[in-house]
This record gives sequence, structure tokens and C-alpha cells, in this order.
Amino acid sequence: MPRLQPAVHNAFCNLCEAKIFGERYKCTNCPNFDACTSCFSNLGEKHPGHTFVRVHQQIDYIAKYPPRSMHHATCDNCKKGIIGPRFKCKHPDCPDYDLCEDCEALPIPVHPNTHPLLKMKIPTLHSSSQPPLEEKDTEMEDGSDSTLSTITIRPPDYDAFEFATSAAWPRAVSVILSSQDARDMIKQRQEELMQRWTQARGDNLPSDAYDYLTYSHGIAWPKAIVESTSEANFLLIRRRFLDIMAVSGANL
Repeated sequence: MPRLQPAVHNAFCNLCEAKIFGERYKCTNCPNFDACTSCFSNLGEKHPGHTFVRVHQQIDYIAKYPPRSMHHATCDNCKKGIIGPRFKCKHPDCPDYDLCEDCEALPIPVHPNTHPLLKMKIPTLHSSSQPPLEEKDTEMEDGSDSTLSTITIRPPDYDAFEFATSAAWPRAVSVILSSQDARDMIKQRQEELMQRWTQARGDNLPSDAYDYLTYSHGIAWPKAIVESTSEANFLLIRRRFLDIMAVSGANL
């Protein structure tokens, strides 16, 4: 009688990181946690309080996972890009701490239990290190006074932006705005502001100007705008842009 070969599973042991041969032990409490036969005896210490099922053959366990979103964030425990739900710490001592769903479900906490975690299912731009908006009075070049909101934000993650109509837009806009008409209106308004700016200065922007972005006042802008116009006029452009965003129901 031929000797049976041990089953080869499409999984790796989360304790020793080896590919699983033979019997596979799958946690029923965690989204994705497996152990091999060699590490099973250590589960009481390494993975306490969770229930496991034994899987003999790969065909015995067939999982169907729904499509999951990729966030523009990295898990601070396993250092992997977050796919699926993202858990963001809202404790004031943790201005920028995220966990993936696998690390959040571990029986031995990797983050203090007293820290509240916000579960984020939809990818969005988020910076909890951003301080509250500070209102200040700014005088425009035309002599008018206006109250503007200015913020200080951490350096940009350019992967979180996409190009549309010669401008960089936060990807969150595409998620928040479901109406194509609203997006088109924003793009058209931005083009009008750009055209007025170039006509007022009598300058023609180079064709590659939009390839060079800078991050200012919470939005990614072509560097040519920020470097070539005054602070007051730039803030005016930004305010008009945000007004259009507000009318369209979008939030940066």
C-alpha cells in the first residue's frame, strides 16, 4: 500500500512562518490566523483563549472573501499595507497609529486596551495629527478682509492623490463624490480659477508644470501656483476651491 503524502495547504503558520504541511489548525476567532502541527502545542501560550479547528486536507476548507479595499496606511504592528478594515487609534497619545484587522483581532493585545480604535472600512485621507482649524483674518490684495482657515498638516503621501484635468485631487474626493456632474463642476471651476490666474499674471504655465506638486494648506497643488502667487491670492484661490467642494457635498 503506497504511503500517503502529507497534505499541502495554501497557508503559512503565523507562529513559525513555515508553509503548512499535514494538519492545519485555523483560528475561528481571527480573520486569518493559522498554525502548523509543530506549533499547535504552543497555542495556549502564544494565542490564548481562541478556538481552533483542525483541517486535514486543503479541500476541507474553502473560503470566499469579498472584495476588500486597500488603505493608504501601514499597520504599525506587522508593518504591512492595510487591506480590509483599518483600525485607527483615537487616543491623544497616539497621533498616528493604525492596525490591520488581523493584528487588531489577536488575543494578546498589541496596543493598550484603554485606547479607542476607530474602524474604517472605506479608504480615506486621514491625519489625526492635524490640529484644529485656526481662524485668522487675512487682508487680500484688493483690500478686502476675509476670515480664512489655515492648517498645518504632516508631509503628503502622494500615492493618495490622483491626476484629473491637470490638477491633483485627493482620492477621497472620488470616494465621497458619487455624482459625476459634481466632479465635473469642481474640475471646471478649478480650470476657471487657473485661467484667471494665468491671465492676470500674463504667464503661460509649462506643459509639465503639473508634474511637480507641493502640499500646502491641506491640498496638493501644482508648485507653479504656490511659488508664483502671493500668499493672500493663494488663500483666496483655496477658499473658492473649498467653497465649490462644500457646495458639492465633499469634505477634504
